[in-house]
Amino acid sequence: MEGINQVKLQGFLQSPSLTKTKTGKDLFKGKVAVPYIFRDYASGEEKQAQKYFEISAWEDVAASLGCLPEGTPVMVEGEFSKRQYDATCRSCASPEKRYWTEVVVRGFEVVSE
Repeated sequence: MEGINQVKLQGFLQSPSLTKTKTGKDLFKGKVAVPYIFRDYASGEEKQAQKYFEISAWEDVAASLGCLPEGTPVMVEGEFSKRQYDATCRSCASPEKRYWTEVVVRGFEVVSE
């Protein structure tokens, strides 16, 4: 069986940042804020909140995303990527592994609200 790693998120662009790598490739980093509604069990009221998903993109997709202002409504398509790195614990100074999960964007579209 072959697995599928595909993600679609629709929300609002947050913290957009376009940079270039040492080799000159465009790299976009940011977040997509996805609003949702939930029921507060204590009061019974419906409330709104947002979940934030880290996103990154390369080359042409990065350059296009980098032109959009913060708060732009977008739908991004891509795949989950999980990385790990070694860090040092601040309080105990012992080495530990840290993990980072993000969506690598392959395509996107600006959507109307």
